[in-house]
Amino acid sequence: MSLPEANSTTSSANDQYQVVALRYRPQAFGDLVGQGHVAKALSNAIESNRVGHAYLFTGARGVGKTSSARIFAKCLNCEKGPTPTPCNECEICKSVSVGEDVDVLEIDGASNRGIDEIRQLRSNAAIRPGRGRYKIYIIDEVHMLTQQAFNALLKTLEEPPGHVKFIFCTTDPQKIPITVLSRCQRYDFSPVQPNEITNRLREIAENEGVKASDEALQLLARRANGSMRDSQSLLEQLFSFCGDDISVDEVHQLLGTTDMSRIAELASAMTAHDSKTTMNLIHQSIADGVDAGQLTGQLLGYFRDMMATHIGCGDEVLQSCSASDADGLREVGKQLGLQTMLTIVQILDTAVVRMQSSLHARVLLEVAAVRISNLEHLESISDLVNSLKNMPAGKAVVQTSGSVKKKVVDSATGRFASHGGAAPDSSADGGHSNGASSTATAAPTATQDSAATNNSAAAAPETPSNPETAKQPSANNSANPQNNRSPAQASSASASNGSQMAAATESSQSTSIASANKPAGGSSVANPANSAGSGLSPATALGATASPLASASTASEATATSEPPSGGSPSSLSALYRSALQSMGDMTADMASNFDTLKECSADHIEVALFDAMHRKMCSRTESKSKIEEAIYNLAGRRIRVDFVLSKNAPNRNNIAPTLSRVQQIRVLNDNEFVKQAVTIFDGQVADYFDPKSVQRS
Repeated sequence: MSLPEANSTTSSANDQYQVVALRYRPQAFGDLVGQGHVAKALSNAIESNRVGHAYLFTGARGVGKTSSARIFAKCLNCEKGPTPTPCNECEICKSVSVGEDVDVLEIDGASNRGIDEIRQLRSNAAIRPGRGRYKIYIIDEVHMLTQQAFNALLKTLEEPPGHVKFIFCTTDPQKIPITVLSRCQRYDFSPVQPNEITNRLREIAENEGVKASDEALQLLARRANGSMRDSQSLLEQLFSFCGDDISVDEVHQLLGTTDMSRIAELASAMTAHDSKTTMNLIHQSIADGVDAGQLTGQLLGYFRDMMATHIGCGDEVLQSCSASDADGLREVGKQLGLQTMLTIVQILDTAVVRMQSSLHARVLLEVAAVRISNLEHLESISDLVNSLKNMPAGKAVVQTSGSVKKKVVDSATGRFASHGGAAPDSSADGGHSNGASSTATAAPTATQDSAATNNSAAAAPETPSNPETAKQPSANNSANPQNNRSPAQASSASASNGSQMAAATESSQSTSIASANKPAGGSSVANPANSAGSGLSPATALGATASPLASASTASEATATSEPPSGGSPSSLSALYRSALQSMGDMTADMASNFDTLKECSADHIEVALFDAMHRKMCSRTESKSKIEEAIYNLAGRRIRVDFVLSKNAPNRNNIAPTLSRVQQIRVLNDNEFVKQAVTIFDGQVADYFDPKSVQRS
């Protein structure tokens, strides 16, 4: 692909200077950069005589949509055509190149968007071309046309005269009606790759007699974000700024960016959790003229490339960094982990978005950098969460201080199980571990203790922690009346177990849970023989010293099956209803408390009359009623049905005329026939509504 010669035909009579983007505009399909698929399709259509009557060119800015439309028009009307390679020498080709041909009409859709312009277009379309084969309409930014204009164009677009061709160009095809899209052949122009932009910029610089380094041109290509026109505009700025020699430092100075070595240094300080160095580097960069928004964007691109290399992508996917930086990115990526990098990218992206509507871009950058500097290693936390999800049922986790390692306790046996870490090592000095992290020593099972103290084959069951269940004597206690305990004794044992459990889970130091009669040898196993003198059976003594996690599991199961306490609850249904609402304290309770009367229909049924109809509707929902009835059940210990009705003293809202909002009033006006005719005649829309009664006359 050769560089198109500077377009001398676009010079005006007084030979004024033309910008680079116009002088080096493509004049043939072979000059297009990065749009080979479009050039091939249009060339084949011309060669095979399959030219359609309507085309739609879509894509980002500066990728060649309008230039392709002009080239296509030259191919169709060239004196040596139709041909896929226009001569660019005949009068028609020259006039099309400068946009002055009488048969190729370029219309700006943003300024000619009304129905009157489309009516004029339809009238002119019936007239045959003056000197060319076709009358070609190129409508740029066609999505800016009004809905009425699109509707007026539909019939002509579907069945145009044989000598008329339409070429639409847009950057936002989603705004075009589907009825128009279905009548066009659509071609999507892709963003130009950075290497292709670099090659074109190098050719332009050589043709202009300017020396530019490859690194400087690559920086311009990345900054253009796929737009060839943007890159050419930046290059022309550098021609004026740098003269005959363009260096990387001058490019950074012009763009308000910094070199990648400083970006890497700043990223290293953040990953090392050095907030002070991070703030100093940001201050130094801004003092050197670097824009805070550009610096944030560079950091975002740097961590994006780090993420790409970490997951195994090649050097060709790098956008902000060069291939020589790939090894350093991989090393830092291994230290951070994928989850941490994703979090950093999200933090920087949020900062970039907020900078667009804030006057304090530097503050937002510093806040984001300090947040990144204080991030924990999220990879270990992610592994811990995944291991908890895969943990078998009946396991519990005992957290350790100062480490992400975990120890798992089986609630059925009370022993440590190896899950993601080694079991604690009990030393001879009473079961304490050698480390500083907290551990919990589980008591042996009831079967082992009973076998050590009694020769009977059956083991005594554990004493449940629920007071109601503790009242029922076990089989061994019924045989030995001396071991029977009162409910108060059972409650005290349960409270002792609860305090031991709290101490085991909250303490950050080493904790050992054992019975009060601990042997002198330091073993944490309760001695059943010593419990005989206290009036407790071996099984009862063992229940008091069971593992706190097993006790918690047993207590939760007993609570789920036992009846809630009814002592101390209000006797009146009205008092129960008020107490339940006070215990809830949410929005449902606020609506349900705005009642007029409370009617006790029966011992298990209450009817509440509410003032507000909306409150009655919300409270009558199944989830709201269930929440209130559950709160009453927790107080009374029995199910009570609650129904909500509208009070007879509720205000009558039927006589009050509804007040329409501004948007609702505009919708009403749009349905008015007079307004519809006015909108059609004047090609307008209802922008606002004013109530004449509310306007004060001067």
